[in-house]
Amino acid sequence: PFWLEHDHLRADDLIVDVRARVRSLSCDAMHAGTAAAAAAGATGGGGMWLFSYNKENFGNDAGMRFGRFMMARGNANAQVAQYREDIAGITGMTVSKMDAWQTVTTLFLAVGAALSCAGRIGMHGCAPPGWYCALFSGSIFMSIMFNGTSLWLSMHASLRAQCAATSLLTRKVRLPIPSMGQLDQARVFGSTFEKQELRDIFRVPFMRHPHDAPDMPNSEGEGAKKSKKMAAKNAKLDPHKEFGSTARDTVPSWIRDEVVVDKGDGFASSGREEELHEPGEAPDHFKLLMKAQEEWRDYDVYARITMLFGVVSFLYAVTYYAVGTAIAELRGFWVMWSMPMVFLTAQTLVLRLDILRDGHHRLPNAELFGSMAPYFAVAACSLEYRYYYSEAQKAVTWGLALLAFFAHLVMNLRMLDLAWPDRSPSVDMPEEPGKQWWPASWKVPRAFTKNLWFITPPTKLEDGQHCLLHEMQDMAVHGGGVSVCRRRRPSPAKAQPPAMSQESGAGEAYSGASPFRDFGLKRANDLPWQLTRVVILTACLQWIFVMFTTSAEIILGPESLLKPPGEPPWIRDTKYRSWGPEKIHLSSAGALPSDYRLFAASTARYTDDESTDSHSDAHGATDAHHRRLEKANLSQESAAFEELLKLVPALGELADKIQGGEAYHAAGDGLAQAPSASSALPAPQSGFMAPASKVQSIVWPSLFEPRHLLCGPHTDSPVIALTPRGVGALVNMGLQTANTAEQSFTAEPFALEGLGQWGPLAGAARTQRGLQLLTTTGKLLHCAGHQVPAGGAWPCQESEHPQLPVPAGSELISAAFAEDAKAASANPLVALVFKNMPEIAALYRAVAGSWHPVGEVHVPPGLGSHSSLGFDGLETLLVTGATGEVHRRHLAGGAPALHPAPAGASSREFRSACALPEGQIMRLALRQMDASAPWGPELISNA
Repeated sequence: PFWLEHDHLRADDLIVDVRARVRSLSCDAMHAGTAAAAAAGATGGGGMWLFSYNKENFGNDAGMRFGRFMMARGNANAQVAQYREDIAGITGMTVSKMDAWQTVTTLFLAVGAALSCAGRIGMHGCAPPGWYCALFSGSIFMSIMFNGTSLWLSMHASLRAQCAATSLLTRKVRLPIPSMGQLDQARVFGSTFEKQELRDIFRVPFMRHPHDAPDMPNSEGEGAKKSKKMAAKNAKLDPHKEFGSTARDTVPSWIRDEVVVDKGDGFASSGREEELHEPGEAPDHFKLLMKAQEEWRDYDVYARITMLFGVVSFLYAVTYYAVGTAIAELRGFWVMWSMPMVFLTAQTLVLRLDILRDGHHRLPNAELFGSMAPYFAVAACSLEYRYYYSEAQKAVTWGLALLAFFAHLVMNLRMLDLAWPDRSPSVDMPEEPGKQWWPASWKVPRAFTKNLWFITPPTKLEDGQHCLLHEMQDMAVHGGGVSVCRRRRPSPAKAQPPAMSQESGAGEAYSGASPFRDFGLKRANDLPWQLTRVVILTACLQWIFVMFTTSAEIILGPESLLKPPGEPPWIRDTKYRSWGPEKIHLSSAGALPSDYRLFAASTARYTDDESTDSHSDAHGATDAHHRRLEKANLSQESAAFEELLKLVPALGELADKIQGGEAYHAAGDGLAQAPSASSALPAPQSGFMAPASKVQSIVWPSLFEPRHLLCGPHTDSPVIALTPRGVGALVNMGLQTANTAEQSFTAEPFALEGLGQWGPLAGAARTQRGLQLLTTTGKLLHCAGHQVPAGGAWPCQESEHPQLPVPAGSELISAAFAEDAKAASANPLVALVFKNMPEIAALYRAVAGSWHPVGEVHVPPGLGSHSSLGFDGLETLLVTGATGEVHRRHLAGGAPALHPAPAGASSREFRSACALPEGQIMRLALRQMDASAPWGPELISNA
């Protein structure tokens, strides 16, 4: 005790001393509390500042993390879109080539079929010898065989390429669009900062981070050999080694989490050394596409080769066709010798253009000998058709024929030599911009390596090019460079389908083997070469067979196998008959054979009162009972149908009487109402009751068959007749149209210039400004003036009016034009009869630069398939039939009228009619004066 130690002191002194000591202890305690409080405050303030500093860094890193994630996925999507364009471009090239070759081979097949059928030699004259027919027919059908094979291979190549492109685009090469789970993982909440380690939350600036930086591979590869200077430069610029942190080899925990989640697909590296992609390695879609190309490669290659062989055989066939026609039918000796030079020059140039001669073939330049085959045939024909005969000449002819066969055999063997694929090892051809390329492992014919125009994907990327998908795959394989994950790894049962890996990630844009691998195992890729070899060997076998059979014919003689027509045994004839004079019909004969049917099928029906026929007149009347479609030969149903058709004109007239008017008008036209049904229609007259008519005496141009007749706006205006192709004649009759004495006129011929490119005429009209032409395609043309210009060429140009409303795919069979004489340019009117609706004449009026429908008029039945239209003013439409009847249809609602056919109409074919200013009708008809004379025009007016 204190007081025991100081017992010698007095009590007062002891009390004073105790008080002093207590006072000293109180001061010391007060000063210690103040210091502690100050220290605690400083520590709290520093901690708050460190918390705010690191939280601000966390928020900044979180925003940059999401932005980088979206930018990386956007760039990856753009690159995969480029990959899809690569697939479409490479496969589209094959599809385009195959489509072009299909068109070419189809055309050659069509012409070859024509040469073998309707165009064969001997159709119009004496047939050539049998050995020449073998050359001609053999070349044709070889061309068909090669072109048909090329067509089939082209279809296979095109369809396989399209299938491969569709398969890759729909299954393998897909855009690496991030899933919702990946977007959620990339997004960071502000409260996530509370879950970070305390070392990161209160980290002092300029101090090391708690975690090491991810150990990711170098972007240039570890095995790249570079100079020290370049390596140092790349080390400074390598984005995988620099994270922008204070300590270059440490990172915060959230950066480490970002690497694991965004780059490592949520897992850290397993620690195994897995192989990464090589620098410049080709993208996966290139590898898949090159594998798929092996499925259609040979189809593409041999479609091109067989097309060339088909063209070569076709040129042979055309040469033999020209030579055979020249000597067998035309007897053109020197023409025959000049023909092969043209086609064989083309054949040689085509072979020179497509074949690469490199000296590695078994039959070099053998095609030059094969091209001489037509000249051997020409020399043999020169002896075959020689006027004088000798046995030596016959032997030389056979020898030349066999030599021609042998030349064709050599040419086909040369084709086999050229088409044989190259089996010798070689290095890859250099990849040059704008040129074809394929790997050396592909065995293609050496002769066509410069003209196949086939291209495969590159085996590696160019310098400076990168595949983002490969980089993302490498980072995913190595867990973003993090070997140990801070968070607990899920159990194996749950690790397989994490939330964000259920969706397709960037590294899973391609997966699995080629979809064509199984198909390749079932069918060899060189199947097109095997087919081509069979086709060429078949052609070779054909020529060998022809050589053997020709040799047998030389020894046995041609009479040992064939007999002359009509000689026994008759079992070889198609009919049991002998050829005699009664079986041969000459063009000068007066009657036809009893079984002659040539003209029966061309006539549709025959009326009861038809006693003669134009062909019967020419050949005699003895064949009338042989008409196949005569009344007696018609079935009961056909006869009833014919009787029904006879009633159609009468029913049409009855309908006109009941309706009274047939024009349909738009609302607001202000037209008068149609008359009552009691309006009578003038009955047609015929025979001696027909109105008198006058045939104008006109000297027409020879072989002139017009279809359109145009009357002028004035009484003394010339009359114009036009053919559909723009050849015309102008007749100036003045005032002597109908009521003057007999007078002869001469038609002035002319031609419309500028009509050829717009098609034939469907109608025409005379206006105040000249001619208005309407073509079958709906084009309006204007020919200025009323007289034929000097030189006989009447220039025409496109009209100022809009094109007629003719739908696409349709055409006009008849048309008419009318405009107001006082205001020529204001709202003209047209009447149109379309080919698909010949029973209706549609009315249109031009308003504000376009045609508007204003009504329609029914064409009376029984007028023929090409009734003619014409306007009489703006309110009357004239409809003319082939029998000469002219129907008037008043567009303003007046009663219809009928101008019956003139007398003698049965011997004429009426083409058109027009109305004169006095109200008379002028008709244009064609008539044949006698059986041997051509048809000529007649101008008929009312007397």
